[in-house]
Amino acid sequence: MNQTTLLKKIKQELLSDHEKTKQMPLLQKLQYYFMYYKVPLILCTALTAILISICYSRSQSLEYVFDAAFLNASHTTQDEAIGRDFLLTLNMDPGKYAVSIDSGMQIEGNSQASIASTEKLFSKINAQMLDACIMPKHLFTEYARQHAFADLRDILTDSQLEIYQGKLFYTDGIPTGIYAEAFPRIAAAGLYSSGSCPIYGVAGNTAHPDTSSLFLDFLNTTR
Repeated sequence: MNQTTLLKKIKQELLSDHEKTKQMPLLQKLQYYFMYYKVPLILCTALTAILISICYSRSQSLEYVFDAAFLNASHTTQDEAIGRDFLLTLNMDPGKYAVSIDSGMQIEGNSQASIASTEKLFSKINAQMLDACIMPKHLFTEYARQHAFADLRDILTDSQLEIYQGKLFYTDGIPTGIYAEAFPRIAAAGLYSSGSCPIYGVAGNTAHPDTSSLFLDFLNTTR
């Protein structure tokens, strides 16, 4: 649904709501709007709070040099360790710099948790906070069709493209992802179950393309 269509739909819904409620007493109107818009309001408020919290914490302390998300991960306790190890690989002082790894987003079905994760993902992408992510193939395919991921020919070196040639995932003939199930660090952390077919991609508007390239190689090595 494009933006124009969405705006028309919202306008129609508001007009319809106005017709339904114009004869209601004020208290009944307030109850109606609260019940009808309760979930969207809660989700928007929660998402705004999350983004404000992230931005505030970053501005107050460490400089974040990379941000990655592991969507629909089955094991979510390795975020800090993976981030710390990657930072050390970059030879950066953990007292000044940080890497953000988020494996808590779960997008599956129409649950409130899934909707909130979807909103969080797109908000981070739109705010140019997310650099790279891994997600199961069916999700990656959906988001790749929405042009969420970069052309890897613009991100990786020629030698990397040659190394990963047999693992490239294509969207309309463009290499947008790399099959990551066999990556040693992914397997060692138990992030994805067998058969989930996770794929690594780089956000199309990443602020750290070079670091995204380094993170790919990091995941494909042992400790």
